[in-house]
Amino acid sequence: MTHITDQRSTDSRGVRLHFVNILMIVVAILLTFGLIYATWEISVSYDQMRAATDRYITCDQAARNLQAASDYLTAQTRLYVMTGDSEKVQNYFEEVNLTRRRDRALEDVRKYLAASEAEAHLQEALKLSDELKNLEITAMRMAVDGYGQNIHDFPREVRECTLSGDLAAMAPDRKLEAARMMLFDRTYQNYKDQIRSNVSLCVDNLVADTRLMQEDSANRLFNVLRNQHILIGMLLVSVLIMVFLTTFFIILPLRKSIDHIRNHQYLPMSGSYEFQYLARTYNSMFRTSQAQHQQLSYEATHDALTGLYNRSAFNTFLEEDLGGDVSLLLIDADKFKQINDTYGHATGDKILIKLATVLRDSFRAEDYVCRIGGDEFAVIMVHSTSAMKDLIREKVEKANAKLQDTSDGLPPISISVGVAFSDRIAPTDDIFKDADKALYEVKEAGRKGVAFF
Repeated sequence: MTHITDQRSTDSRGVRLHFVNILMIVVAILLTFGLIYATWEISVSYDQMRAATDRYITCDQAARNLQAASDYLTAQTRLYVMTGDSEKVQNYFEEVNLTRRRDRALEDVRKYLAASEAEAHLQEALKLSDELKNLEITAMRMAVDGYGQNIHDFPREVRECTLSGDLAAMAPDRKLEAARMMLFDRTYQNYKDQIRSNVSLCVDNLVADTRLMQEDSANRLFNVLRNQHILIGMLLVSVLIMVFLTTFFIILPLRKSIDHIRNHQYLPMSGSYEFQYLARTYNSMFRTSQAQHQQLSYEATHDALTGLYNRSAFNTFLEEDLGGDVSLLLIDADKFKQINDTYGHATGDKILIKLATVLRDSFRAEDYVCRIGGDEFAVIMVHSTSAMKDLIREKVEKANAKLQDTSDGLPPISISVGVAFSDRIAPTDDIFKDADKALYEVKEAGRKGVAFF
């Protein structure tokens, strides 16, 4: 009886052990499938991030190609109108009809972003570029007459361009002058600005969409990793090698990447080939985003023509505590409107660039040299008192001497300068107004000089 009872007890334990073994095998199989499923989700998320990155790279390059093509057409048109070199016209229509970077850029974007805001902005940029093309062809047609060239030597688009009555009736030299003005006036620049703005909006939408997709994929990866940790813990004893490989080649790189993404840092080049590829593409996009941010920041505070600080930056400097005594110099280019009327706006722009260079070279690196208007400039000299009057006068005289030099082919020009010091006697509430009063005295006295408040 006792033997039978012990046998039954042993059989019962064997049955229970067998059941536990089967249960553990089933659990292990389920956990293994769970790990396989989690790994598959990681692969899917990676493919999504990679596809988003590839899409971004392709569409970003397409947008930049459209902008570059538009700028190239502008450059070729302007070069022809300014020089009469008909090769520039051939280059222009080779880009329009053969290279077709603008049209191909929109086709590339439509493959990935059909009916999206980014595609709409790029389509608007192409539309504006086509409108600008009609204006450029008209300018070419006028320049052909202005230079007295044979119209039959030019592409069909130029030959078939019909000038309106007023334009057709102009004398050749007036046509050439009008063509040049057409390519540099406000209307033309507005077109260029709108094209650039739409391309920028396209890139901004593309960056925003890509960032959202990457953040979504990163969150999905994070949740997958959390579940994977649980599975790995339960399989630690039986699948130690699998845990080590998964942790070393997948988990750690993913966790580092997620932390770097959240902290807006570059991804480390570690882990498997796929993660290193992802790190390279992500880092490339991150650098592009930083460069765009820096470029936008620079454009917000600097004048596009001269590279000096602009009016907005100048106002900010005046509102800030620049530390101690300062001197404010308000500078006007004398009779600049006459130079523009006589020599044209292109020469006027070159003179402004020359004036900016002379001012930048005349003052210290710590001083703030700004362009605050068309031909109006300003310099904020830090750590400067009224004891520096003679030094400032000498700087202005040297600057005027350089501006009188015509060896660079530019007409001479002079500047009038009004100066106000922070330690001036009987100041008003506004140092700008005081400097402006001093500038007015110089103009009243015949220009080309300096006066102190």
